[in-house]
Amino acid sequence: MPSKHTIMEWQRDREDFALAIERAREHRADAHVEKISDYANQVVSGKLDPTAARVAIDALRWVASKENHRRYGDKIQSEVAVKIGIHTESVTETRQWIDQVLTVTEQHSNVIPLPLLPPKAP
Repeated sequence: MPSKHTIMEWQRDREDFALAIERAREHRADAHVEKISDYANQVVSGKLDPTAARVAIDALRWVASKENHRRYGDKIQSEVAVKIGIHTESVTETRQWIDQVLTVTEQHSNVIPLPLLPPKAP
């Protein structure tokens, strides 16, 4: 068996190996979630102490959230509001600016455009 240091080097230097490790961790996280289900069933059937099961379930849930954070991790949602002041010399420049903003929002599906206000008069 290679040392931990060697595994870390392979992971850093070999993209295919790094992807295989990542996939293995995701599968292990899925196995942890299946164990959680088994422990819950054992508690319901009276075969396992609820307090002991809670400790084991919490630990497995935490490990699963670290090994496959996209599926089992906390969902983080953030919002960013940006206020942009523009000064244009003409209606044509204003229209070009609006077209650029609309192009950017169309390219990024997660961007929700706010209502556009016309530029303030100088």
